Amino acid sequence: MANQALLKQIPSVDTVLDDLDDEKYNLPREFVLQTVRTVLGDLRTEILDGKEYPQNDLESIALNRIKDFCKIRSAGSMQSVVNATGIVLHTGLGRAPLSTSARDALSRSAEGYCNLEFDLESGQRGQRNDHIEDLLCALTGADAGLMVNNNAAAVMLSLNTLAEGGEAIISRGQLVEIGGSFRIPDVMAKSGAVMVEVGTTNRTHLRDYENAITDDAAMILIAHTSNYKIEGFTATPDLRDILSLAHANDLPVMYDLGSGALFEMEQYGLPHEHIVSEIVEADVDVVTFSGDKLIGGPQAGLIVGKKQYVDRIKRNPMTRALRCDKLIYSAMEATLQTYTNPEQLPKRNTTYTLLTQSMDTLEELGEAVLSELDGEVIETLGIKLTDAETEAGSGSLPTEKIPGKALVITSAQWSAQKMMRWMRRYETPVVGYISEDKCFFNLRAVMREQIAILVNAFTALAEAMDE
Repeated sequence: MANQALLKQIPSVDTVLDDLDDEKYNLPREFVLQTVRTVLGDLRTEILDGKEYPQNDLESIALNRIKDFCKIRSAGSMQSVVNATGIVLHTGLGRAPLSTSARDALSRSAEGYCNLEFDLESGQRGQRNDHIEDLLCALTGADAGLMVNNNAAAVMLSLNTLAEGGEAIISRGQLVEIGGSFRIPDVMAKSGAVMVEVGTTNRTHLRDYENAITDDAAMILIAHTSNYKIEGFTATPDLRDILSLAHANDLPVMYDLGSGALFEMEQYGLPHEHIVSEIVEADVDVVTFSGDKLIGGPQAGLIVGKKQYVDRIKRNPMTRALRCDKLIYSAMEATLQTYTNPEQLPKRNTTYTLLTQSMDTLEELGEAVLSELDGEVIETLGIKLTDAETEAGSGSLPTEKIPGKALVITSAQWSAQKMMRWMRRYETPVVGYISEDKCFFNLRAVMREQIAILVNAFTALAEAMDE
């Protein structure tokens, strides 16, 4: 009976729409109508499931939910956030933050027209890939280069070009799954290549590759296991031996590096990662890697290698379907230019600005936040600055922990889940993580100009808890 009484109090769609008439939302009328129907339907389901609501409040509850949702969507669902997870290359938060030069280049291209496929010297049709190919080749030592819209596309396009209808040989220990259900076997199947597994999960020998080579063999694929590591009783053939075997049988070797790095990161105190130029120099025929991970650029898949193979990939009809637009080319060109002076890289490339911050710098950042907070706010939140570890993110340097600093808050009034949800709903969302029922806000990926946002968010949270 109580459920039936509550159900009768749910307002009609027309009633809610009349109450919304004076609200100014930058949304299509049909979108608002669908939102109203969805919210009212959700309320009805909740009541039928036994959820209790105060009598005579259903109309205001429904209206407030709809107004909140429309307000958020009117402002745009894609919002700038404070990344307080500590993960610099956070896939959910857009991976690499673009450098100032890349943002400027992107803005210039977005403002109007640009010479994307127009040769200003000759006045004839040009090639968009020309804007980044020479830089890619200079930085990797490759003969040719190409950019597509992500590394999964780069892998599939290369496989389709080199091995469609033929056999692609790969070690069973390299059949990885990356985030977002990107699985090497699935991509190989979609490419039209026939996957031939060799070896076992932990041990693969050169003879395994040799025994797998038949008249149908088209290539050998090596996939860098960038998001996990097998230790103990393992065996992997030397890359040079695989190359010698493949080339003796007129087979190209493709190496999917995943993250990819353009320089020795140890010089900045970061863990070792395979360098693209070293793989190219070893005589690998085609190398694929991401543009938005350790490169620090926009989402893109980069393909470099020997001209005879990269040119074939360029001619593949799928290349047009997977190409990037003027914005990505502008941002990638500017990102690659940050590598022209390696000594200045941490100042010019935002990804490395964040990854290379010292513990002293992070502590100064944390102290700067605390110094701006009122004492009552600090007491209410129980906020403290502490050591914390994190990862680079996006499968980059997965087995290595990067030290950092975090602001930690606890409260007897609110649970950690409630506080974190409140922070995510702040006018500029702040995304942290929960551990041991405490809210952690790691400072590794927080921009210095976001200190004021953190101060205001913590202050507003304390005020909300005192209400």
